[in-house]
Amino acid sequence: MGFGLLLRNRLPLSIATAITLTSLVVMTKGVSAQQVAPAAEATTAQLRELADAVRRNNFDAAATTRADRLLELTARRIWNYHGDDGKLRAYEGAYDSEVVRSGTPCLMFASRQYVPLSRLDAQGTADLAEIGKLRTEVRQDFLNLQAELARRQAEAIEAQRQAELARQQELAKLQRRRAQILAETTLEVVEPTGTRMVTLSKGEVFDLVGETPTQLMLLVGGRPTSVARELCVEVKPTVVLKPIDVTPAAVAEIAAPKLDCRIGSYVFPDGRTALQIEAVALGGLADRYQLQVGEVLERVNDLPVATLDDYRIASTRAGGGLKFVLFNPDLGRSRVVIIPPPNAAVPLGVFGHVDIRQEFVINDVLDGSVAAELGLKRNDKILRVNGLPIGSEEQLRQIEATSGGNFRIRAIVDGTPKTLVFP
Repeated sequence: MGFGLLLRNRLPLSIATAITLTSLVVMTKGVSAQQVAPAAEATTAQLRELADAVRRNNFDAAATTRADRLLELTARRIWNYHGDDGKLRAYEGAYDSEVVRSGTPCLMFASRQYVPLSRLDAQGTADLAEIGKLRTEVRQDFLNLQAELARRQAEAIEAQRQAELARQQELAKLQRRRAQILAETTLEVVEPTGTRMVTLSKGEVFDLVGETPTQLMLLVGGRPTSVARELCVEVKPTVVLKPIDVTPAAVAEIAAPKLDCRIGSYVFPDGRTALQIEAVALGGLADRYQLQVGEVLERVNDLPVATLDDYRIASTRAGGGLKFVLFNPDLGRSRVVIIPPPNAAVPLGVFGHVDIRQEFVINDVLDGSVAAELGLKRNDKILRVNGLPIGSEEQLRQIEATSGGNFRIRAIVDGTPKTLVFP
């Protein structure tokens, strides 16, 4: 049938060099703290490892497409060729390499079966040419991936250094002296434009900037103000800071958030299979992002998903975030829903200042922002976000940096205390 088992005269097209190891951290299953690096020539198995690393990291859309294509063309599949009698035949196998056997260029499969290149049908010849082109491109893509991962690792280390610096600065702030008002007190505060009377409520806390035997000097409205000792007391804050991870784990693989819904199977009229949402847990992630029962997960992170295994693979892309193309069979149209990765930086969309009561007052709200969707507006106050008090715009930005797009806000809206939740 045109195949043989003789290995004599095989050209060393792919075994001339081996794959070496690097210490880069790689976000791909099966290639954890070490990663193979491409040599000038590599076996098909080695190229598939490189392509799999590129695909799993999804660092570049075009590179991911090339990696997917190489994996598809070199997997176990049907190759059509013309036998000795001229009749069209088929062989199912995984592509390994091109070799010269008895002076004839042949296609060799992983099973060590051969077929002369001249006998492949038109599709097989075209696929072989495409594989040859992809060999060079995938090797270069992997080199680019290594450079990108090195850059990410450097950025992660620098981000951790900055986080530790911010932590130390926050610690210094928390260790400053402060005093609490024991009873409602009216004081005269000296300002550049004159003096004015200010009422301090019981329980309010101010920075302590000086003292005398009978007075404590508090920073009220940005101005040092004397308050009788019997009207206030120095308080010692309890400082609890979360430790900073000093390892470059920011480039490690991140699991996708749990959807909290039941998934079933769906078959399109053209025979394609996909996953369909059968039930949604109240208050879960799918419910908060308004995924509807009956919608079909047509694509997840730009990959088609026919099985739960497909979903698990697709969900590891995009750093733990999720991009859904959801098809509604009843309406006959699709929509896109994007869920940011856990702990991703998502802005609330407000700017403001801290008033004399140490409450964060909103000066401006960005159109289309999370805050605008929640109904926050100018002069409303934000007391706490995700359980943390807001004493400055900087503190708000720190909370936004790890919010993952999830906010639980205690605010005063139009003078009324409210709890706002997003999504």
